[in-house]
Amino acid sequence: MFKIFFLNALVFAFLLEAFSFIGVQFNIFSYPSIPSYGNTSTFEGSDWRNEKELWGAWHKKNFTSNSSKSCFDVTYKTNNIGARDNKDYSKQSESIILLGDSFGEGVGVNFEDTFTAKIKPTNMEVFNFSSAGDFGPLQEYIIYKELASTYNHKEVIVFFLPANDFTDNSYKYQQTLFGKRYRPYFQKKISDSFDIYYPDGSLPSDRFPSDVRKNSFKLKSFLIDYFYSANILRQFRLIILGANPKIQKVFNKSYGYNFDDEESIEGVLYYYSKLFEEIPDEIYKTLIIIPTDRDLREIKSNKWSYQKLDWYKGIKKITKDNNVNLIDLALDNNIASEALLEKGINSWFLKCDGHWNKNGHSYAAMRYLELKNKKEDK
Repeated sequence: MFKIFFLNALVFAFLLEAFSFIGVQFNIFSYPSIPSYGNTSTFEGSDWRNEKELWGAWHKKNFTSNSSKSCFDVTYKTNNIGARDNKDYSKQSESIILLGDSFGEGVGVNFEDTFTAKIKPTNMEVFNFSSAGDFGPLQEYIIYKELASTYNHKEVIVFFLPANDFTDNSYKYQQTLFGKRYRPYFQKKISDSFDIYYPDGSLPSDRFPSDVRKNSFKLKSFLIDYFYSANILRQFRLIILGANPKIQKVFNKSYGYNFDDEESIEGVLYYYSKLFEEIPDEIYKTLIIIPTDRDLREIKSNKWSYQKLDWYKGIKKITKDNNVNLIDLALDNNIASEALLEKGINSWFLKCDGHWNKNGHSYAAMRYLELKNKKEDK
């Protein structure tokens, strides 16, 4: 009897793993991950991260950390202010400021292959105030106001990732997933404005939450590191969380470019408006919209026309009203061409991770420089 049960369990586990593998290949999971097989059990080498600044996720100063997965092995270095850079930042230097999340930080690629390194002009520095760790538009606004704006700068570039930027700072969503992390959230008031909220009981920490979790949830780390089946378990957890009425509206909405939760969109647009109002008029400003591999695949399959959605129209209005250059990396001359989408799907992303590889960073840099050169030639 036990032998039959054991064999059935073994067959079930094999089928579950096979289904999970296929599911990852066809991108059917909300947050797909590929096993690292022991190469890493922390969030992108989280020992170099902390969560003690007003904007939440950031990095320890003058720190070096290694992170590896099956498709990359990189060393992260931080400078005198905790930014990912090989050099210190001086307030006397003229600079271009980059605000973004893990794509801006350059997860999974060496520093010389990042967007930051590729756009650097000969007569100006590029100061990167991006951070991974659920870093959204509200945090970009706060880090610019509190830190980045104190540096001498002539330009500001903002990365916008619809895949998670709509929910990164939404407390009704994140409170259930991440609990009492020391990070800012937006909460809508009775009027059309929003308040900044830090969870009750949250405290600044020199350690990043996932760096703490890796010592507490050994089984979870083991499953994530060695089994595709962890994707199914994560998906079930998200489905269960979606039943929570506090986050159901957000959680059950579509992903990325097709996102349509009204309150979360309003919060993002509200803080992007405040960010661009905070930046002096004479500063050259650019907003870059970043599609994920999943976004490109869904656009290619013509599942929806995102340019008619409220969030996209709102972004276009904000950039126009504030004299901000807008680049949508899913479009080429305002068209989602088959060739561009296919190129992006096949060559822009790390196969084991989902962030840009060096080709993705190069393409984004090329699009930015191309537009900037056109502006300067006029």
